[in-house]
Amino acid sequence: MAKLTILEGIPGSGKSTLLETMDGMKYYEGDLLLSWKHNLIPYITKTRIELFNHFLDRIEKHEGNVVLERFHLSLRLTDFRNDLTKTTYSKLIKRLSKLDTKTIIMTVPEKDVMKRAKHHERGREWEEYLIERIKYTKFTSEIDFLLDMQEQFIAMAREIPLPYEIVSR
Repeated sequence: MAKLTILEGIPGSGKSTLLETMDGMKYYEGDLLLSWKHNLIPYITKTRIELFNHFLDRIEKHEGNVVLERFHLSLRLTDFRNDLTKTTYSKLIKRLSKLDTKTIIMTVPEKDVMKRAKHHERGREWEEYLIERIKYTKFTSEIDFLLDMQEQFIAMAREIPLPYEIVSR
């Protein structure tokens, strides 16, 4: 059976950096259609669910380590159009619970959030996305939005029956 590690966290928290150091079959957020560039595509959540189930089919047959950059928590957190039903999400969590799964939530100290989230590699397109994404929330500032997102990752992990660890970078 595969040992599945899922890396979750806000932009700039170090998910990609940690993923690069880990052994096993690796999938980056873009491989899972969880890149921020995908988030505003209508009905992307339904496409992600189908893809995630295919990934789990493959992982269930795999022997060894599998590491995913983003998965179940990011799926729920990026579903700001509310396409994800509780039943569908529960089925996904049930499948994960049958595997040797651990979630690592990468966190960033408040003083470093904006510097890390606005890393030069993201560019102007990222800035525009963040402004657009905030429109779907109650927040008016990027820092408040990102800090709330970080708290939501932790809160979601606590309510799901899967082992998790919180790591500050």
